[in-house]
Amino acid sequence: MQQLWAPWRMQYIESDKSGPCVLCAKPAEGDDRRSYILERAEHSFVMMNIYPYSSGHLMVSPYAHVDRLAALDDATALDLTRTLGLMHPPRSGLFQKAKQGHSVVAVELIRRH
Repeated sequence: MQQLWAPWRMQYIESDKSGPCVLCAKPAEGDDRRSYILERAEHSFVMMNIYPYSSGHLMVSPYAHVDRLAALDDATALDLTRTLGLMHPPRSGLFQKAKQGHSVVAVELIRRH
């Protein structure tokens, strides 16, 4: 097994994470370029991960702060799926990230070599 070395992530790892959820706060800021938001849809958005494990790491997330996919309404689930389709991910992984006692659904798109 090879170890993935990503020392640029140390700033994030050691940072205070008691603030608001990044997947909720960044879209609300209104400055997509500064927030690294690449695409917006009606119910979801695509955002660059500024502390990636590897290059090309994107996150696709609904605007709704939910703890599992089943909690999304039909319109949001369809929109999220369509937004994923726009990115044509070679490989992707669904994750739920714990944040301040809550979970957030997002899909990570990570290039694998």
